[in-house]
Amino acid sequence: MRKDHNREFSFGGSFPGFGVPFEPTVNTDENIIVGESGKNFEVSVTLDLTDPDRPLITIAGYQETWCMIGSFSGWYEDVEMEEIEPGKWQGSLNNVDAWTEFKFRWNHDWNYAILGADSVSNETVAVTPGVPLNLANPGGNIRIEESGSYDVLLDFTGSSPVATVTLQP
Repeated sequence: MRKDHNREFSFGGSFPGFGVPFEPTVNTDENIIVGESGKNFEVSVTLDLTDPDRPLITIAGYQETWCMIGSFSGWYEDVEMEEIEPGKWQGSLNNVDAWTEFKFRWNHDWNYAILGADSVSNETVAVTPGVPLNLANPGGNIRIEESGSYDVLLDFTGSSPVATVTLQP
């Protein structure tokens, strides 16, 4: 981190975690590494120079979040998913009606990755419970044909993303 692109006034150091103030190394080419490699974070940085001999940096932010959005909410409200292990996100769609359609989107935003069924001409594809469905960006709507509650697994660990939708007992 530098002031006015000036290397003579630069900060580096070990990142202790979001919201935790830390004393950086001053006038260094050392980077501050936030989070894990390959993950995206939105951050804000606060530099406290109240004591010029002991500057403090606090970094606030959040990690990327995959969500499900669809006809179950009129396409207005997301259901957030939880990263259960690197590259795998899980969520639930509770008490949805037959013929419910949905897609996955990143960070509640239509302007980023939007994953749907990998189909010809982005057509809607009915999911077979328990069978992985290939996804594409952009892709067609994913349709659930039977009313009920479903667990949904979004998996990025293979060569292309897949979703597995399982009917809850």
